[in-house]
Amino acid sequence: MNSIMIISKTPLRVSFIGGGTDIPEFYKKYPGQVISSTIDKYVYVMVKERWEDKIRVSYTNNEEIDDLKNLKNTRVKAVLEYFGIEKGIEIVSWADLPAQIGLGGSSAFTVGLVNAIGKFQRNNFYPEQLAEKACKIEIDILKEPIGKQDQYASAIGGFNKFEFDTEGVIKNPISFVENQTLIDNTKINLLNRLLLVYTENPHESTKILKGIINEVNLNILKEIKNMVDPFIQELGKQNWDTVGMLLDKNWEFKKALSPSVSNEKLDQLYLKALKSGAIGGKLLGAGGGGVFMFVGPPEKREQVKNALNL
Repeated sequence: MNSIMIISKTPLRVSFIGGGTDIPEFYKKYPGQVISSTIDKYVYVMVKERWEDKIRVSYTNNEEIDDLKNLKNTRVKAVLEYFGIEKGIEIVSWADLPAQIGLGGSSAFTVGLVNAIGKFQRNNFYPEQLAEKACKIEIDILKEPIGKQDQYASAIGGFNKFEFDTEGVIKNPISFVENQTLIDNTKINLLNRLLLVYTENPHESTKILKGIINEVNLNILKEIKNMVDPFIQELGKQNWDTVGMLLDKNWEFKKALSPSVSNEKLDQLYLKALKSGAIGGKLLGAGGGGVFMFVGPPEKREQVKNALNL
């Protein structure tokens, strides 16, 4: 008996400026926009047909059940229900990096599972379709208090500015054009100035995001949104000091959204990085832990790493 096996590979992402303006509570009032880039770290999902009627799911836990309603992994359960699969399937997932570190891993998993299940059922979805199906499952079905940037980043890939409003999502690839000439080395120079630092504390984005929606915070998110286009302009000009200062300003606005975004340990780590040569940075994801992204001169990279005991 031949069985079907599909393996998907979905990228994680880093978000530079605009996070939070992709949540419905914001973009239904004011159009949102976010700059993000996928990275060379991935979430993998294997979907395989089983000869028996059981469902087996392997992630950080292992589940083998006879009835879908008994599945404890609510995300996998929602996807299987969405596609009408009730039996005879095995799902295994793994990733290059730990979960809950602010790199969009949960949505990357959803996008990857939707992609794999689609092909399992002999359906090929366009990237935008993958993103929208993942958004429907996470936001509409599971009622997670999140936005749309992670699903679109993982499904589409690349370095993009995404715009969000009630009409949908628009992707604008960032190509860095100045005087009609493509600046080929901008991305390389940016990569040479970035440093990602794991704080050794996972974050719980759901708890943080549930508490940020109020009128004061909507005004803060407007300020964050207004930094997106200046960030792209300064990046294109390779004004690295200004790029770093915009990230620093974004981090200050982000901390103002909720006291749960940062804490004394994280603040001290951030200050150490600045004192040792970083120009600016921010926690990736909702905050509270996970990964810090710093930007600074390439010659200061080792100095910053030493200061942070890396």
